[in-house]
Amino acid sequence: MISHVILFGMEEEHTKHVTYKIASHFVWCPMYRKPILVGDMAQFVESEIRRLYEENQWAIGALNVQGDDAMSDERDPTLELQALVEQLGAGDWRMVLEAETALVRAGQAGIEAALWGLAHPNTTVRRGCAGFMDHHGTDACFAALQWTALHDPAPSVRRVAVHSASCQRCKPCPLTGDLVGLLVQVALSDTNRRVRENAIGGLRYQPQDARAVAALETILRTETDPRLRREAHHALKHQDPNYRALVDAQARERGIATARARKEQQLLRQSTGSCEQRRNQGFSQVLLVHPAITTWFLHCPAYMSRLFEGKA
Repeated sequence: MISHVILFGMEEEHTKHVTYKIASHFVWCPMYRKPILVGDMAQFVESEIRRLYEENQWAIGALNVQGDDAMSDERDPTLELQALVEQLGAGDWRMVLEAETALVRAGQAGIEAALWGLAHPNTTVRRGCAGFMDHHGTDACFAALQWTALHDPAPSVRRVAVHSASCQRCKPCPLTGDLVGLLVQVALSDTNRRVRENAIGGLRYQPQDARAVAALETILRTETDPRLRREAHHALKHQDPNYRALVDAQARERGIATARARKEQQLLRQSTGSCEQRRNQGFSQVLLVHPAITTWFLHCPAYMSRLFEGKA
């Protein structure tokens, strides 16, 4: 599934709420609400979308421009659900758990409210909504998580969105979107190390894909950060059976060489110990056979040390 997103930045006093639709494969999804200029700018945006539609053969959707008095549309959650969404950004885990439980109890409306929260101006709220999708996300959430993972300005939000989109073990039903494509794009292009590390690690649990193999090989060839290289190494072992066989063979050779060197050192220590034992044993016999000279040896420590060293 390929998503195409157009972003605009302008002064807040010139904005009005606009619902725009994202071309997602062949369906326009009315999922995001972003402030953009109205009037001539709105007409320009719609004409650009139509032009891109004609060039890329997308399905076309209408651009719904709203006035100042329309601060919310039919897709906005209720005030109660909005409050629960904002509670997901609370610093107290008990409050977060309470809000999450209430949103789950609300069913589809709760999921849509969390999707609405992905565009919240507060970073912790957006991160909390992205984290909510980890256990409760559905296929309807994938496009929103994908956009957040690629375009949210906060690295912490992007990192959580990447995890929530790619982690299948915690969800009631695994997502069916292009997870590998998302993880590859984040792993190669994100500017934050932790976000990239999360994306690279996510490829370790995805089905084998040639795009993942190519991306991981590129990372191993060009990356200098040891943590990213380690994640890429383990992910590539899962994605590429040939790479796994190669590194396993190298590991076996290193293990055999290490065991051989350890055995040689052990034999050398045993041989050295036997020589010292015989030398010490001979000196003890001298003392036992000639007890009369024991006192003389005790008064000549230099000679005793030379005798122990085999130099006397």
